[in-house]
Amino acid sequence: MAPVALLVALALLPRILCAQVPPPEKLTARALNTNYTLLWTWSGSNGQTASFTVQYTGTYRKARKDPKWKPACEKTSNMYCDLNPLNLHYLGIYTLRVCATVNGLNSEWVSLDFAPAKDAAVGPPTIVSVSPAGSDLEVSISEPQTNNNTSMKEKISSLYYRYTYWEDHIGSKIPQVLDSPNTRVVMENLLSWTKYCVCVQSCTIEPNRTSTFTEPVCTSTNGGLSWAQISLIFFTCLCIVFLLVFGIVFGCFHCHRLFKNSFNPKVTLPSFLNDFGISPSLLGPDRHSELHCDLLSVNSPSPQQVLFSGRHSLQSSSEDSGIYTSTSDKSTSAQNSAPCSELTNDLEGSLGLRLQDIDLPQKHINFVADEGFGDNTVTTECQR
Repeated sequence: MAPVALLVALALLPRILCAQVPPPEKLTARALNTNYTLLWTWSGSNGQTASFTVQYTGTYRKARKDPKWKPACEKTSNMYCDLNPLNLHYLGIYTLRVCATVNGLNSEWVSLDFAPAKDAAVGPPTIVSVSPAGSDLEVSISEPQTNNNTSMKEKISSLYYRYTYWEDHIGSKIPQVLDSPNTRVVMENLLSWTKYCVCVQSCTIEPNRTSTFTEPVCTSTNGGLSWAQISLIFFTCLCIVFLLVFGIVFGCFHCHRLFKNSFNPKVTLPSFLNDFGISPSLLGPDRHSELHCDLLSVNSPSPQQVLFSGRHSLQSSSEDSGIYTSTSDKSTSAQNSAPCSELTNDLEGSLGLRLQDIDLPQKHINFVADEGFGDNTVTTECQR
């Protein structure tokens, strides 16, 4: 009997030692897309410090005598284990187990079956972009990502997205829902110039799972222009163009008149100066005004037009040789000097100044008087 009792005691010794170390409790697999983490709790007491060991294997191997457990985390003081480095297949089924170790003594193993495709939750889209397209809204999203930064669409073929949108004001209507497998959709039949908010969640058909919603993204629709707005814009542009063209034309005309009046003023000359071809011009500070006089011929009436009495009187007085000649020369000189004096006075009156005040070069005006009796001609010089 003693050997039998000894063998039984040796067989029960591991169980007795394990019973002294409490095992981990409440194993939970937290899985989102392809990010997996195993969590647990431990009810150790009396200031004991434990380390934990995590192992895994395929569920289908548990029926074998040697399931070949593989280590996931060894002697960790944390009460969680990151399973991402294991690269577990998304459609696989695994068994995870954990035990606690205190002062070289191990607790019992606690197991948990884990199937990523069944137990892992699907995450919402990572990026949501909303832009107006007239009176509609165009929504673009980025698909949920795996831990390798690939699309979850490669893992879940039945993945689709639920777009929820509503008017952003108090007392708005019930939110509208649009389900689509596309990452870009257009929301139609919206009100123009109205602010809408949009949020998106991911959904799967088999198994039926939904993710959390993204943060709302709000923007306003634009809408088309009415005929009244188009007409107002057109007439406003027309008025602006008209005023601009009118201003340019008026400015050019005003500048033209200014330059014309400055460099080519209108001066009305006396009629007798127009006969000589004199035109007005600006006097420069270093130039002298010149008085140009052409030869003026004064012809007396022909003998046929002179009265017989006058001709007879002249012929009678011709017999007086000394006195008439002297008197006739003086009167003729006085008569011939009269046109020069009259020309000078008329020129001073038309120009508004005196010829004596202008430093004019010496020019002569010759007046030729033909008395009409023979070849006698009297020439008179008109000076400044």
